[in-house]
Amino acid sequence: MAVALYGTSVTAYTGVDLSTVALSMARRALRSVPCCSHFLHEDLMDVLATMHGRLLVFDPMLQEGETRLQFLARWWDMCRTQWTGLDEEESRGIHEHVDDDDYPESPSTLRGLGLTAGFRRVECLFTDSTGIYQLLRFAA
Repeated sequence: MAVALYGTSVTAYTGVDLSTVALSMARRALRSVPCCSHFLHEDLMDVLATMHGRLLVFDPMLQEGETRLQFLARWWDMCRTQWTGLDEEESRGIHEHVDDDDYPESPSTLRGLGLTAGFRRVECLFTDSTGIYQLLRFAA
């Protein structure tokens, strides 16, 4: 996220994750970005209704009709084939984080939650080549 934000006009960043490890990594990575950063150890679904203005969410997403177990199998296939630079300890740490803390939703579920929370538009700005990560924009 730091690479995406650096050099932009973004003035504030709020990181939300259930994983303290992910938040710690984000905190370190964003030190070089000249914007106000806040980090919340919470579920994004609980925080969504409190956000105002614009919100960008870049997260792994379920495919429509996909279960969490199906998603995890797809995610681990991607990790095994594309994240080849990780050592065994790093792979184990990511595996634990995803198994314990990642409960992705489908884009349509997030869209519905955003509209219910008062956002007028929710749109997908980007999907990565694996189809796993999407960037959604919620606009008031």
